[in-house]
Amino acid sequence: MKRGVSPVIGAVIMIGLIFVIASGYFVWTKNYSSKIWGGASGTSSCDKVNFVLGDFCYKSVGDGKEVHFTARNDASDFKLQGFLISLNYKGGTISVSVLDEIDSQSSKKLVAEFTENVEGIEQVRVAPKIKLINEFVICEEKEVIVKWAKIKEC
Repeated sequence: MKRGVSPVIGAVIMIGLIFVIASGYFVWTKNYSSKIWGGASGTSSCDKVNFVLGDFCYKSVGDGKEVHFTARNDASDFKLQGFLISLNYKGGTISVSVLDEIDSQSSKKLVAEFTENVEGIEQVRVAPKIKLINEFVICEEKEVIVKWAKIKEC
């Protein structure tokens, strides 16, 4: 009489084998997607970002300021998700996010609303935001700095 592996032991071995294969696949795809998307920093994806800013002006609104500008996305296959706008002034820095998707090869007029009253503004810093999988990445290496003296009132 031939004896085989009991059905319980066979099921345990089969489940263990499936678990090992699934774990290996998960590790492989995670490493592969990190190479494509540039890891958590998004550095290689930020290399694809190509944009132009213009038509800067500002308005005093209540206690704060609005900074108006036009952004053009020159990337051929990449959407911008918005910008991080920072005002550098003598007392520090204040930042706001402008989340407004800009398709490739198109432009939009945007407004950054700063609610705090700041004096002695020296410059405006504009850094693009992109979306990688489920997180936003700020491409600081693509930041544009504009001197406040060059920005006129709207």
